[in-house]
Amino acid sequence: MTTKSKELSVPAHVHKVSPSRLPILLALGALLLVGVIFLIVSNQRPSYTPEITGRPAVQVSDTRFDYGDVHYNNPITTEFRVKNIGDQTLIILGDPQIEILDGCCPPRVNTTNRRLAPGDEATVSFTFSMHAGMDGPHHFRVHVRTNDEVNPDQYVEVFSNWIP
Repeated sequence: MTTKSKELSVPAHVHKVSPSRLPILLALGALLLVGVIFLIVSNQRPSYTPEITGRPAVQVSDTRFDYGDVHYNNPITTEFRVKNIGDQTLIILGDPQIEILDGCCPPRVNTTNRRLAPGDEATVSFTFSMHAGMDGPHHFRVHVRTNDEVNPDQYVEVFSNWIP
């Protein structure tokens, strides 16, 4: 009795992977998996432990800026941070408003973010300059209103004295 070996025929559309390429394909697959895991982990926020629980809570980084004597036409940029130290979303209600207590010409205020998750910060900034005829002391109070029910209105004092 003779035995004939049967050859398996592989359809033309199916590609065989040669055994020498298998380690390379496994290594590429592993690299892809490591890359996906890295992206997932790197996009996670660091854990945050709130200072206040049961509500949003506002904290302002600086509450007073005193620039002293400033020569005309020298722009001053004031910048401070507003942080949510609570465990619920803090909302900055509208644009921070500038109250003029002395002098004139309030600058326009910019805010980077108005909706702050627990631990998040926003930057509030403005630039101002005075010229001849606008000399003397200037005192602004910047009001930051939020949904913090205990401290809804935070303010920052800004002082300057403009000279020639």
